[in-house]
Amino acid sequence: EPALMTVLHNGEKWDQSNACFDGKNVTLYDKKIQPKPTDMQFIDYGLSALSSAIIGQEIPQNEISDLAVLFRRLSVQRRLAGMEVRERFYEVGSTQGIQDLETYLG
Repeated sequence: EPALMTVLHNGEKWDQSNACFDGKNVTLYDKKIQPKPTDMQFIDYGLSALSSAIIGQEIPQNEISDLAVLFRRLSVQRRLAGMEVRERFYEVGSTQGIQDLETYLG
């Protein structure tokens, strides 16, 4: 049973790319990999879907879990479907991000 992650073609433009996407599946998701594969040109968009079955099977109860670890495991197991979005995101965790959003909204 696959999970779903939305991805944006990023090419290191807005933040660190962390996903390889083949048009159908996220074939590798890794926020820390070095050196990065040349085809790691996408970034997770922030909207993902997990079934209750995957959560029950993959996330230990009563423990703190990092979703990045789960998404990496699902990607290398070919269980992470992808959906490409076309409109960039606007993060507000930096001065530049806030300026970009203000320009977009202005």
